[in-house]
Amino acid sequence: IRLEQIGLLKSIADNITFLNLSNCGLTDTMLAELPELKNLTKIDLHSNPISDNAIQHLQKYRHLEVANLYDTEISNNGLKLLLEIDSLRRLYLWKTKVTREAVDESGNNSMVLIDLGSAI
Repeated sequence: IRLEQIGLLKSIADNITFLNLSNCGLTDTMLAELPELKNLTKIDLHSNPISDNAIQHLQKYRHLEVANLYDTEISNNGLKLLLEIDSLRRLYLWKTKVTREAVDESGNNSMVLIDLGSAI
């Protein structure tokens, strides 16, 4: 994906509820350039080189319910930031740096189902 393509999303931003940017070379910097998507409820960012730095950009989506971050560089710090998103209900985090221990420690946030896959 290129920054020009991200710019095209601005014209339809209010109509986007699900965004699939999986496996497209999306970086933290590119994610920062996404327009305000005030109706976004689901985002799929799997298989991209994004890190915990990208999570702050996801926090602006106040209706985000589902985030697929499979096969990214998200760590336990990113998990903490993700759990600050009040609307979040499901996280896919297998093949990340998030540990089972961090997920267990976050157990007090029972509103979010965290899927680490069967490998852990």
